[in-house]
Parts: sequence; structure tokens; C-alpha cells
Amino acid sequence: MDAAELYESLLIHTAVDRERLDAIFIALPQGAAVGYLRDEILKHGLLSYAEVMGVLVNNILLPRSRKLLTTVKQKRLQHSHFKPKSHNQKFYLRDMEILDPMASLAAGSLAVAIPMLDRAQCSFQSSDEKQAVLLALDLADEGELNETEVVLLETLDTFSDSEAAIQVLCWLYLCCDLPQQTEYWAMSFLAKHRAGSLTLELLSLAQQVQNKHLLATAYYQKLLRAARVRSQWYLLLAYSQEQSHCPTEALENYKIYSTIGLDESFRAFAATHSKGLTTR
Repeated sequence: MDAAELYESLLIHTAVDRERLDAIFIALPQGAAVGYLRDEILKHGLLSYAEVMGVLVNNILLPRSRKLLTTVKQKRLQHSHFKPKSHNQKFYLRDMEILDPMASLAAGSLAVAIPMLDRAQCSFQSSDEKQAVLLALDLADEGELNETEVVLLETLDTFSDSEAAIQVLCWLYLCCDLPQQTEYWAMSFLAKHRAGSLTLELLSLAQQVQNKHLLATAYYQKLLRAARVRSQWYLLLAYSQEQSHCPTEALENYKIYSTIGLDESFRAFAATHSKGLTTR
């Protein structure tokens, strides 16, 4: 967000000393971001942090979010009478109300939490992309799945290489039992970009849910070459190897999880399946 937006809002919504604010604003580097102006205002004691953030949130960010929500509603109205062929379908969550953040594998005996984007660690290319993705997450928290889907798809229309938007969309579809859509969007991103671990993990889970275990095996093996590895990946890799008729490899990875894994239900699963493989 450009510093000029905050500058203009402060002039309208506060009793700030205009001469001092003008002096600070004129001295900013060309194209300075809003944070730069905020820090300078605080450093010079022109306004308090609460005053600056009050204007930023109430007079800039909230109106922008409302505008985005209005756009979402208009998009839904535009598509309300649109009946595309199945292969051209764009929106999938119109009748979805229940969000289940677990993936069920092995006839329900292995319930895996669907991994979610960590807001504190994700990176964005621009403040607009960040605002849109965070708005989608807030809508998902409120159970507004239709709006969440539209916001994410609209975000990807503008920021086609936004991995954060891809990851939230893949998580959303997988939670709503649409693994085909998770796989489609993850594979579309992989075709053009190097993907992070979360994208690969969501893709692997989506493939396992669809019993595409050879494909899932390949992606879990790739995940296990990452700098930071989750012990759970050994268990899930072992399960797909077992389903792909690779008993030796599956047994090895079940044993690895039994050694390093902490989840008691997963350890019990690994023990049961290891026993089954050794007695064949």
C-alpha cells in the first residue's frame, strides 16, 4: 500500500499538524510504502500508534475489504444463472457448509489433519495479494466457503503465481472432499513454479485420497529430501508404498516412523501394518 493513501486519510480523519505531516511526507523516498510513513510519524511524535492504526484499519483496510466483498457478491450474481459444461465448471462450493479438516485414509483407520497455511510464516509479493489471501482465510474461519472460493479464484486471476492463494485453495477443496480440484490446482502450479512443502503435501494427500498411490509415493519421496522433514511423511509414504505393492520399502518407512514418530494413533497404525507385512 502506498504511503500517499495513509497521508490523505490522516488529513481527513485526524487533527494532525498538516505542516509537520507535509514535511515528513515530502521527505519520504519516492513510492514509499505505508509502513515507512507510519514509522516516521511515530518517530517524530506527530500521532500515537493507536491513532495511526485506527485510521489505517477503519478508513483504509476495512473499506477496501468491504469493496472486495461487494465484488465477490457481484461475481456470484453474475454466475448464478451460468450453467457451464462440467469441464468448464469454475465454482464448486455453492452448497458446501461443513468443513472437515481431516483426510480419511485406509478405510478410515488413518485420519490425517489437512495441513494449513501458517499466516505468520507465509510470504507475499504485494500488500494486495496478502490482503486478499488473509480475507479468504477470515471468510473460511466464518464458514463462508462460497465467498472464500471466489476470493481465492479472483486472487489467482490477478496473482497467478501466488502460492499462498494456491495453498489455501487446495486446503479448502481437500477439506470439502474435492481432492480432484486440489490435485488440479497443485499440479497447475507445479507445471510453472517450484513448489513449497505445503503444496506438495496437499497434493500428496489429495492423491492418496483418490488411491493414486504411485504418484503420492513420488511426491512424499521428494518431500523427504527437503531441509525440514515431518516424521508423519514417513508414515504416509509407507502407506502408499504398501498400497503400491512395495512391501520392503513400506516396512522400512513404517519402522522409521515407529522410531521417530510421536503420535500414538499413528504409531499403532505403523505397528499393525508392519506386522501385517512381516507375516505375508
